[in-house]
Amino acid sequence: MQTPRLLVSGAFRFAIALALVFALGAVALLAIVEHSVSAYAVEAAGDGILAEHDVLVSEFETSGRAALVLAINRHARAVREDQFHYLLFDSAGARLAGSLPAAAARTGWHEFQVLDPDQGGSGRSVPVRAFGSRLTDGTLLVVANDVSDLQDLRTGLRASTVAFGVLISLLALAGGWWSAPCSCAGSIR
Repeated sequence: MQTPRLLVSGAFRFAIALALVFALGAVALLAIVEHSVSAYAVEAAGDGILAEHDVLVSEFETSGRAALVLAINRHARAVREDQFHYLLFDSAGARLAGSLPAAAARTGWHEFQVLDPDQGGSGRSVPVRAFGSRLTDGTLLVVANDVSDLQDLRTGLRASTVAFGVLISLLALAGGWWSAPCSCAGSIR
């Protein structure tokens, strides 16, 4: 069997090479966009946690531990878009406020799973990102936020990057296939 003349033509090979270069560039661009959006979303979530943490630390510094416990309970009951979760342990390890599990009692940034509070605590497990710090009297304050939406966004961005990368590659190859006969038609005579 003889190779079709179209496949060995210089115009077709050139069109395929251009299509592949274009597809690789488009996939690289999509990957950079996905990475940038994901990094921004993670940073924004962390900034929100730190802002809430700073508000509570300020409450502690101006009004003391009892006012901090009241503030945590008040913030936990507040209905808002970014629903934070809290944990406050005294220096002896006794829980003073908050609904996070005792395993969340750590300083610094960490992630763990909790039962979805929207399901009454009996629903699916959701990831939360938390920041904890020791206050001046040894009390441990942990503020956390549900990051399942963030993970869903990152998963969707990755899936769309792959899907669009494949689609762009296929369209570029189809364009090369379509343009090659047009450019070979004049040279076949």
